[in-house]
Amino acid sequence: MALLISEFQRSLFELYMESDLRPSPDAIARLVGKVLRSRLTVMGYRNREGIHQTLAEANEVNIARLEPVYESLVHEHPVRNRFRLTGAPGPHLMSDAISLGGFKSTGLYHDYFRHFGVTRLAAIYVPLAAREYVSLGVSRDGADFSDEERLLLGMVQPHLARSATRRWPSVWRRPLVPRCAGRVGLTRREEEVWRGLLAGRNDAALAAELGISVATVKKHVTQVLIKVGASNRRALAEKKPPHDRR
Repeated sequence: MALLISEFQRSLFELYMESDLRPSPDAIARLVGKVLRSRLTVMGYRNREGIHQTLAEANEVNIARLEPVYESLVHEHPVRNRFRLTGAPGPHLMSDAISLGGFKSTGLYHDYFRHFGVTRLAAIYVPLAAREYVSLGVSRDGADFSDEERLLLGMVQPHLARSATRRWPSVWRRPLVPRCAGRVGLTRREEEVWRGLLAGRNDAALAAELGISVATVKKHVTQVLIKVGASNRRALAEKKPPHDRR
């Protein structure tokens, strides 16, 4: 325990020094994932309507391809449900709420986590308002997270809260891409472009914000229009797919 905590504290100190005492949430997520040997490390924001947005991730595998599956089964997530039941920021471990055998019997495991070789889950949360929060989840296979690792994850919580609320305050107020984004096969960049359009940004503003050319923005807009089935940008901004009305 002493070695694990000591190494984490040293790495966290270095992270603060390298970032002029302002480490990004992305960097914190990567550090936590590395120390806890996490296979899936995801930081996300969920709004009051239940719409989820990934803010940062540090993974060995591509999770975007199964994101629609995850969203359809997230109601079975034992860690998220424990947070919603208690309101406590955590750390919450899967084993606090359900046995490994019980978890493996869920659709969430069979249709999602099984494909990534994940059997252990843990997370911390930053509550923002009722039914609105930022989360940092770690997961892996093999041994469950130990008491020492739980303590380490708990040490991260105040750093995550400070960093996330400072780095992404506008996230809590800007439009989120409708739930159909993953289901119609949008890439992460196409989702970012759609989100920008919903927020009223023009091509030039989107190009500057995303660090790409105006021509590339136009190509992404075209792909979004095709995949979503909208005839023009106005229709795209106003489009409310039936399976998003929930």
